[in-house]
Amino acid sequence: MESISERLERENIRLASFDKRLFAHLIDKVIISLLFFVIYYDAFKNAAGDMQAIMAVTISFFWQSVLLEVLYHAFFVWRYGASLGKIVMKIMVLDGEILDFPSLPKALIRACVRIISEWCFYLGFIWMLGNDAKQSWHDKLSGTIVCENK
Repeated sequence: MESISERLERENIRLASFDKRLFAHLIDKVIISLLFFVIYYDAFKNAAGDMQAIMAVTISFFWQSVLLEVLYHAFFVWRYGASLGKIVMKIMVLDGEILDFPSLPKALIRACVRIISEWCFYLGFIWMLGNDAKQSWHDKLSGTIVCENK
């Protein structure tokens, strides 16, 4: 059976670099943070000036922020093959088997495991540095790869 690396070479697809993936991640974090702030603007406005109140608001909306991040990543990866950060960095997510955009279930698995990778001190992201297909935990478990746009 042909490995992912062999299939990518045959199809002339280049894997995305760690740097591009890192910058895409940072762009996505900024976008998600802004979305979160806009959605919960009134709660933050009422807490303005009081750091403890701001922290309390942030903590009270913890699961909503997790859900927002999962939905953001799952939707964009499923629909466009890339989050907004990846689009800016000109990289995309492909299903490792069919070399096309991931299905919705795969995009959801990828988005959920991505959150777990963050909670584990980003070890899931660093994992990509140690394998030929540059797959992080969320890529391995969802069967996806991140590559340069064609």
